[in-house]
Amino acid sequence: MNIEDKYEILDVIESGYNSIVFKVQIPEFGLCAVKRLRSKHEFRRSTDNAFAEFSKEIEIYKRLKGLKGFPQIYDFYLDEKALEKNYLIMSWVDGKMVSDLWAQHYDLSLITPEKITKIYHLLLEMDKKGIIHNDLWATNILFAEEDVSIIDFNLGQIVNPLILYEYKHKDYFSNLKVFNRLFLDNFLADVYEKKGSQVFNAFYMHIANCEYDFYKQKAVFMLANNEPQKADYLLKSAMEIKRKINQPKSLEKEGLKRILAFSVKQAFKNKKRENVFKVNYQRVLKIISENPDLLTPKIQAYLYPMQRKIRFLASLSNTRAL
Repeated sequence: MNIEDKYEILDVIESGYNSIVFKVQIPEFGLCAVKRLRSKHEFRRSTDNAFAEFSKEIEIYKRLKGLKGFPQIYDFYLDEKALEKNYLIMSWVDGKMVSDLWAQHYDLSLITPEKITKIYHLLLEMDKKGIIHNDLWATNILFAEEDVSIIDFNLGQIVNPLILYEYKHKDYFSNLKVFNRLFLDNFLADVYEKKGSQVFNAFYMHIANCEYDFYKQKAVFMLANNEPQKADYLLKSAMEIKRKINQPKSLEKEGLKRILAFSVKQAFKNKKRENVFKVNYQRVLKIISENPDLLTPKIQAYLYPMQRKIRFLASLSNTRAL
């Protein structure tokens, strides 16, 4: 089926390396997101795994069918010999991407503690289905007035859900780990910088409670599937978090250490991207100036090369001005 010929295209939502996503009105389904593969000569990356990845993405949406918070699959077509004929029709999901909210330094009328709770619920649902997202980034989490949704499983994996009890597995990061690394650390660091320590501490306490509930519910799932040792591992993780929750001052300090480590890492990771480097460097200085006890020898060792980099960037700016 040629999507462009059969339906009226309302908008092109995404033009990826090997696929295109359209916003389409389909009489029998209503407003939809339709993804189709490009023809082989239009691919911007290797075609070797394109069909297998597209097939896997369809299987993921089939596993998520009926679960709120994910696009619902309506129809699909697979043909390995004619790649441009492959398509996937999904329900349309309204919402704002986190990347759109960043311009406002997070619209906390949308990214609320309640919405964060819903994300943890969706992570648990994915774990139960044996689905790893792998890209829980700013463009793949949508916030709306009432709901939050996770989209785009192009990089997803399908595994045995009974091995998804560890925080990190030898072959992949868990959904919780990916969410923390790609979304939550960015969010918390920005909230601290733009909204202040009081809002940051409230969010961090809420997140700790979310993780506590996440591990408890995961333990129940493991027990229901005759995995008592894995359930015990998860319960120990839950109780460790509960111990921290019962010590608010200690938990606040842990949260600050977390965003400090994240900001230092981001600064070094983006040495060649001046704006990203400067933002993280300034954030590190802000955290340390407001919490001098966090200036450990290890952090000091990181700061020296960062200071040299700042002086170098300043010299470049002066040269440009001349």
